[in-house]
Amino acid sequence: MFRDAVRDFAEQEVRPRVAPMERAAAIDPNNASYSMNLGNARRAVGDASGAEQAYRRALEVDPRAADAINGLGVLLVETKRPAEAIPLFERAIAAAPDFQEARLNLGIALQESGQTARAADTYRQVLAAPPRYKREREAAAKLLAAIGGNR
Repeated sequence: MFRDAVRDFAEQEVRPRVAPMERAAAIDPNNASYSMNLGNARRAVGDASGAEQAYRRALEVDPRAADAINGLGVLLVETKRPAEAIPLFERAIAAAPDFQEARLNLGIALQESGQTARAADTYRQVLAAPPRYKREREAAAKLLAAIGGNR
């Protein structure tokens, strides 16, 4: 049911926005933000190959584009390649140390790779983030509890 709702949202809300993003990225191929947004849109509609291409283009333009690095990492986790995503999330955090979404995603990639102790430590780092990161902190608390890391 949830997956159906996500698919319907992608079809109705996101897919119509892909074409304008493709045009923007084609018009200004040196704008990392355009390529990153195109990657996000393509990922949302299930175009993993197109999303990866767009994220990698964004990183060719700006290798320190933390949002694009994070997006590519999320894509790798979603396509069952979490071990490949770990260095990307670490790179995103190095580029933007307060990027708690990337830190949370690092924990998920570590957990998916079987590195539960490191994942728990990473979730604890997210929990120590300032209160403005409420969404990330709540997710980290749930993930930490799920792996028994609250001890």
